[in-house]
Amino acid sequence: MSNADTDKVFSGSISKLYETYLVPLIFEPYATDLANRLSSRTPSSVLEIAAGTGVVTRALASVLPERVSIVATDLNQAMLDQALVVGTRRPVEWRQADAMRLPFADETFDAVVCQFGVMFFPEKSKAFSEARRVLRPGGVFIFNVWDRIEENEFADTVTTALEPLFPEDPPRFLARTPHGYHDRPTIERDLANGGFTKSAQIATVAARSRAESSRVPAIAYCQGTPLRNEIEARGAARLGEATDRAAAAIAQRFGRGLWTARSRRTSLPSKTESRDAALLSRQRGAHGRERRGPADDPALRVDHREGGLLELGEIALGRVLDQQALVAAVIRFPHRRLHADLGRDAAEEQVRDPLRSQRARRARSRRRRPCPA
Repeated sequence: MSNADTDKVFSGSISKLYETYLVPLIFEPYATDLANRLSSRTPSSVLEIAAGTGVVTRALASVLPERVSIVATDLNQAMLDQALVVGTRRPVEWRQADAMRLPFADETFDAVVCQFGVMFFPEKSKAFSEARRVLRPGGVFIFNVWDRIEENEFADTVTTALEPLFPEDPPRFLARTPHGYHDRPTIERDLANGGFTKSAQIATVAARSRAESSRVPAIAYCQGTPLRNEIEARGAARLGEATDRAAAAIAQRFGRGLWTARSRRTSLPSKTESRDAALLSRQRGAHGRERRGPADDPALRVDHREGGLLELGEIALGRVLDQQALVAAVIRFPHRRLHADLGRDAAEEQVRDPLRSQRARRARSRRRRPCPA
C-alpha cells in the first residue's frame, strides 16, 4: 500500500488508543471551539465528515438543541464503532461515508463540520465541492487543520526521535499528512476550486492539553495514529521500542517537572457581503514550565486556557509552540444573493436545477397578475 492509502487507515487497536490518549491530549479543546462556532448559527441539520471517534460529535450533541439533527460520518468503520462505544448524550445518526463521494442529496444540510480531517482527503478540492454540494444556501462549512509540524512540539519531538531508529527510511506520517496541509494560499486555492471562491479571513485560537507522563503523548502518536502502520511496516516488533524512544525524547526535551502550555486566541470577524466567505482560524499553544518539588511525581501537564489577542503576523514570528491549527468556516449565501450579485454563479445554479428556476419564474409571474374584478 502507498503512503496515501496507509495514512487513512485507523484499524485494529488504533481507534481505541486514539480515543483514549489522543482525543483528551490534543483534540477536545478544538472540538469545543468548533461546536461553539456552529451553535451561534442555529442550524437545523448538521453533517460531520471525518468524525473519527466522535469528539466533535459529542460536543455538537451537547451544545445544539435536540431539534437539530446530526449525521456523523467517517471513512473508517472502526472509528465509528469506537464512537458508538463512547456514545453521545442524545441520538446521532452514525454512517460510514467517503467525503469524496458523500451519499447525500444536494442542499441537505445547514452545516458541514470537519475536525482535522481534510488533510487526509486525496483530492481536497473534490471534497470541498462535495461539502458545498450538500450545503443549503446560507449554510456553513467549518473545518480545521494542523499547522506545520515545527509549530507542534509533541508531534515534532516524536517524529525527530524516530529518525535514528529508522535512519534509512524514517517514518514521516505526522509531517506528511496531519501537519502537511497548512499553507493558506493552497487552502484558499483548493476552496476556490471546490466552489468557495471568496477570500478567507483568519482568526487565531489556541488551547492547552494535558498528559500525566511523557508516555501518554508517546503512546498517543506512535500507537494511536497511522504512524503505527509506518513503524510496524519497518519492523513489526519495534513498536514498543519506538514508543519508548518517543517517550524518552519528550521527557528529555520538556523535563520531568510540571509542564503547561499557554493558550492564545486571535479572532478576526468574517465578512458576509459575498457569496462565499471563509473564516480561518489558526490555533496555537506553547509550553511554559513550572518545576515541582522533588517529592512530587514527575508529570507532563497541559491545561485549557484562553488568552489575549494577537495579530497573525506577530504569531507567525513567535516562539515554537505546542499546538497550532487552522480552522475554516465557509459560508454559502442564499440564491437571491446569487442572482443579484454573481451572474455566472447564478447561471450555474439555474443550469444545475432548471426546474426550480422555472417554478420560481412562474411564481413571480402569478404574483404580478392583477386580481380579477
